[in-house]
Amino acid sequence: MRIPAIRRTLLLAATACSALLAACGSADGLRVKEVGSYHVGGRAVTLSGLPEKEIVYSPGSPPVRLNPNGDFAVEQMYTRYTRLLAPRGKVPLQLWHGGGLAGMTFETKPDGGPGWEMFFLRQGWDVYVSDAVERGRASWARYPEIFKGEPVFRTGKEAWELFRFGKTYDTDPAKRVALEGTQFPVASFAQFTKQSIPRWATNDAATQAAYDAYVNQACPCVIVVHSQGGNFAFNSALKYPDKVKALVAVETSGSPDPATADFARLKNVPMLWVWGDYLDQYPFWQAIFKRQEAFRQGIVNAGGRGDVIVLPQRGIQGNSHMMMMDRNSDQVAALIQQWLADRGVGEMTGLWHGAARRIHIQEVGTRDGLQMEAQFVPTEDKIALIDALSATGLAKIEVTSFTSPTAIPALRDAEIVMREIQRAPGVVYTALVPNVRGAERAIESRTDELNLVMSTSETHNLANLRMTREQSFAGLVQVVRAAQAARVPVNVSLSCVFGCPMEGDVPVDGVFGWAQRFVDLGVQGLTLCDTTGMAYPTQVAAITRAARERWPGMELTLHFHNTRGMGLANVLAGIDAGADRFDTSLGGLGGCPYAPGATGNVCTEEIVHALDLMGYDTGVDLPALIAASQRLPDLIGHDVPSQIVKAGQRLDLHPVPADFDTIRERALARTA
Repeated sequence: MRIPAIRRTLLLAATACSALLAACGSADGLRVKEVGSYHVGGRAVTLSGLPEKEIVYSPGSPPVRLNPNGDFAVEQMYTRYTRLLAPRGKVPLQLWHGGGLAGMTFETKPDGGPGWEMFFLRQGWDVYVSDAVERGRASWARYPEIFKGEPVFRTGKEAWELFRFGKTYDTDPAKRVALEGTQFPVASFAQFTKQSIPRWATNDAATQAAYDAYVNQACPCVIVVHSQGGNFAFNSALKYPDKVKALVAVETSGSPDPATADFARLKNVPMLWVWGDYLDQYPFWQAIFKRQEAFRQGIVNAGGRGDVIVLPQRGIQGNSHMMMMDRNSDQVAALIQQWLADRGVGEMTGLWHGAARRIHIQEVGTRDGLQMEAQFVPTEDKIALIDALSATGLAKIEVTSFTSPTAIPALRDAEIVMREIQRAPGVVYTALVPNVRGAERAIESRTDELNLVMSTSETHNLANLRMTREQSFAGLVQVVRAAQAARVPVNVSLSCVFGCPMEGDVPVDGVFGWAQRFVDLGVQGLTLCDTTGMAYPTQVAAITRAARERWPGMELTLHFHNTRGMGLANVLAGIDAGADRFDTSLGGLGGCPYAPGATGNVCTEEIVHALDLMGYDTGVDLPALIAASQRLPDLIGHDVPSQIVKAGQRLDLHPVPADFDTIRERALARTA
């Protein structure tokens, strides 16, 4: 788990701790102004003529006479909000849940990882999470006197199949068959089913009235709505188009009738539909997709904006209906965040004020660093080191490289290491693979993501890989296809993007040409690598902005070396240009055999230390990270470049001199 539960609780509990948060101004890296909650909507009802009865509320207590007649508040909904001290979103962002569920949908994921509520808080939004009428803390009402009908309860089989986790359900978890390549954490399915809440099929009018009151009171806002909530969100937008600044429909299952909807009212409400995987295997979802497309097309035909993202078409595979709970939920949320930023309602942060913007730190030292070491690190020590890193909250760990043991003997234990590490929820475990055989070994070892490498410099590619770029690309095409067949995501790292030590500057058009060819293959991520430490900040900013504009849905990572002392400056330049993923190396290990005098990658603990001080949210436990780095000298036989290991954190203070009192007394005596 990336975030200790006690820290997450301090941030999210809508209780008396809101006063504490307002006073201290920060929790889990977020500068929080206020946490609060309220009910909205509903009506007053008076019941009469119902029979009284005698009941006992608690064992051992005397019976009391219950009179069910009287006045009741019913059909209200509930919302809890977290407001930041310095939000970057121009308006609050509301998260609306689907059928048979409540706001918990967006809070902590079933596997214990942080959900979309935390993601969008880290992006700088004030976030509102609601429970609709009859759900969660909105509460029930008597039925059939008030709620007309009886509650409907969802079975485990319905959840398993309807939400596209798998097609074969059994009461025995061992006999269930999940869809191949699913991103949903099926091991946490039992935890997910505990979120199910009874629902009524007769309360749509009351629910719509409560949502309308909510929008009227809490907006202008952005609405991110899921599943059954879609119909309510679209209707509220039609009623209050001036209050809904954007609407994101996540696999919405209902919408107003396109034949009667007044689409002209939605002309200035930009909308985005997001769809997961496996739709073609379910006629039910194909029919829903078709109806939603008809509604979306009505908006477009009326001159409005109706965009759509089908995740597999972006190379993102395996997402269920509950994509906000899937293992790659942050990747999906990042697409939504980018779309909102492009629409002008979600702003990017300024460089010198992190405002808790999330920066993903991806550890490569266990591959990029250890492969350069002359001293072999024993397998059990590698596993222990990676397990320690897994507990720090890193986004990704590049565990090893599935190359020939004769080529890189330091990583000859790749299979054992990848299979025996203890995997933490929310951490992606990657490996470098050079060819199809390496990909097969990595996939057999349960690698979460394959990382492929090719240089954008012809000279460097020949010197490093003994192939032309075209030869490298042809081989990597086969690797991508093998990974896609196994439904394993692929990231491509392009070397020498910022310069080649033998050719000099590499034309950006050429770099982007190679990147586009990989994007066209359907890879999930691109890493732009400063392989030999030639990058400088203004160059980094320009290339990063251009890459983000060209591939807005791509998971973009920057990879820097500190050869000329500009590593941290380049990271900050990348952040200023909108990048939020960086490869770093524990202790500053690494280097490049084709760059004389090259030092290692930017140091993980140095980058985390700096970003934490600037107010960015890395999600990383810095003391635990430093403790892991302090192990390295014993493992590799020499000191590490890390200045944090050498000097400590900024406020790691030193004791005063032993004779300080005497010094002070003498100084004061001279002024007497």
